[in-house]
Amino acid sequence: MFTWSENPYQDMWNHLRVFAQPKNVEKLLFNQLGYQDHYPVGYKYDSTDTVVSKAKQVAMCIRQADEYFQAAEVVTITTSPLLLFYGVSSLSKALIVARRPEIQLTDINYHGLDTRPKSSAMKNYQKNSNKWELEKEYAYVNQGVFTEFCQSLLTHEFENGTLFKFKSLLKMYPEISELYQRYYGEPAPILYASSLQEKNDPYILSFTSDTKHRLEENVFPELDILFKIRGNDRSRNFVSKELTGFPKEIGYFSPYVGGNYIVRGVEYQVTGKIEVRYCHPAAVDFIGLFILSSCVRYKQLLWRSLIEGHAVGSLGIILPYVQTIRRRFPNFILDYLTGEKHDYGTPGRWV
Repeated sequence: MFTWSENPYQDMWNHLRVFAQPKNVEKLLFNQLGYQDHYPVGYKYDSTDTVVSKAKQVAMCIRQADEYFQAAEVVTITTSPLLLFYGVSSLSKALIVARRPEIQLTDINYHGLDTRPKSSAMKNYQKNSNKWELEKEYAYVNQGVFTEFCQSLLTHEFENGTLFKFKSLLKMYPEISELYQRYYGEPAPILYASSLQEKNDPYILSFTSDTKHRLEENVFPELDILFKIRGNDRSRNFVSKELTGFPKEIGYFSPYVGGNYIVRGVEYQVTGKIEVRYCHPAAVDFIGLFILSSCVRYKQLLWRSLIEGHAVGSLGIILPYVQTIRRRFPNFILDYLTGEKHDYGTPGRWV
């Protein structure tokens, strides 16, 4: 669904607010609003009582999320990540309850992430505040909203105890990749893709990218491992070597602001090993805001240092990072609730 808009953010929320009304959620779950029949096999509803009950839950989650996002607009970065995380959590619950017939709102009581250290290295980091850095802040997967959210997005489900570090999340955003490179002095593992093709029998994945986005091998090693690379001074062509399907280590992402990108998956640690796997960007948003909200709540000295900017300049990238999530996460939820991508464009005219 494409909408001409003078205020895409506001119109996106207006579309979401349709589902702050239980009757509209009922119609959505019974597929009576003209959207495609998008729910996977096993997700359909045939009980009116279940739909009526769930509609009230979904509508309330969206109402609360709406107010959390609005409240975040009238405060500064001092507290806004906390309010936004509550809003993201509420939207996630709305999607879970809508897409999962077997789950009620009361079944998902916890965030699904925590910051309790599970190794000697992390315990040492946590107890020494002089070692705290925003980029090293972290989250562990635990049972709750996050795991159910990943399942509802039909993306990879990370096992309990999986460790994420904030910097590994920050480098996955095409919307701020140039700022990332300027601030950290290293490119993010993201390539602009001017075209992408998949063929079967045998499976071949190929894409092209211009040379200005050339990445060093240690930034995006999977490119050299998985692809044969040919090119000239203007563009390069990447053709898969021996793949049977789209590789789990990379993703193809088209942000709402435009462009198509090949993005390296998130780097994480599980059972002592470093792994890389691409997952839905909304799951990455959820983890990142959880980490920032934990800093706001429990590491006020670190957060104050970041805001004041005397020792580090991280705020210069955190502000656009938070704004990126604020813009795209509700859009992700709207798309998944309805099974239809919602794009917005600003009208213009020839002069």
